[in-house]
Amino acid sequence: MNPRSTQTYREIMNQPDSWAQTVAAVTGNALPLTRLVDNREELVCIGCGSSYYLSTAAAGLWEAATGLPARAYPAGSLLLTPEEVLHPGRRTLVVGFSRSGETTETVQALEMARRRFGATAVAVTCHRGGAMVAHADAAIELPWADDSSIVMTQSFTNMLLGMQAWSAAVGDFPATGDELTALPRLAREGLPAWDRLAETLAADRTWSSAVFFGTGAYYGLANEAALKLKETSQAPAEAYHPLEFRHGPISTVTSGLLAILFARDRAAAEADVLADVAARGARVLRVGTTGADIALAQGTDLGDWARAALYLPFPQLLAVHRSSVLGLDPDRPRNLSRVVHLQDAELNGRR
Repeated sequence: MNPRSTQTYREIMNQPDSWAQTVAAVTGNALPLTRLVDNREELVCIGCGSSYYLSTAAAGLWEAATGLPARAYPAGSLLLTPEEVLHPGRRTLVVGFSRSGETTETVQALEMARRRFGATAVAVTCHRGGAMVAHADAAIELPWADDSSIVMTQSFTNMLLGMQAWSAAVGDFPATGDELTALPRLAREGLPAWDRLAETLAADRTWSSAVFFGTGAYYGLANEAALKLKETSQAPAEAYHPLEFRHGPISTVTSGLLAILFARDRAAAEADVLADVAARGARVLRVGTTGADIALAQGTDLGDWARAALYLPFPQLLAVHRSSVLGLDPDRPRNLSRVVHLQDAELNGRR
């Protein structure tokens, strides 16, 4: 199968166009959303699967932009153990991420957060209306970013950008918000080279497993990159905070490992970890600014905060090309469905 003929590939390559729409739409309509943040004490982000990893990245980027404390949890944790997540009397803003707006755990967790804890709820979705929006006080709806394919690609990055555009407005940092408008152009310029490198790397059968490294908010991106590889090619893949990798997991490094670092500015210790992994036989790649194996935002002053979404098209493309090398169809990943619906009986009695 030619991976470039798949729907998943087309949606990855559509990201520059969908990003431009998202940044313009959320930036232009941020005022009602910013008012929801007034007098709130904390932000809690929730989601399932890719949307949970999105939550972990969004929480870190939100706190950096606004100064408002932010945490992330799987929606199932809020639903099944709410006393470990929310507290009565605390003025909490809960943001639920779901591409379809119909994911059972996220819908029910958002509804319960409002009803039981008095939280203000915001739904971030790529579908207009739906169950999650019905249980929210406000919504960021991005229908142009919806994926027809099963695995999340452009929906992930667009929901992340929507959250960043909102947090830039809340933090009142126009320069930070303006940086987001550069991302579509930078992605459009970079995608051809990222695609060629992903194809070449995917064809290399000397590696059979992968690890992605990311610090802070980038840890959520690293988890999402690992998940894409698992979903499409069934390859073993994990994510780690770089400095944590030395504390045990480095013992598993072999010549069959591919290690990819989502590098941050002024974090030389990350590169030291990558060098340690390379010294033990793994193949390593650094994704980052000028001088990296995969250069993002080359020749610009784009900082860590705004650059986040640029890290994901390359691992998405790697996953699609790897699946093709292995004779798999990325549009039909094994054992997966586009939306996870649970029966009420699976959750009743556990709240």
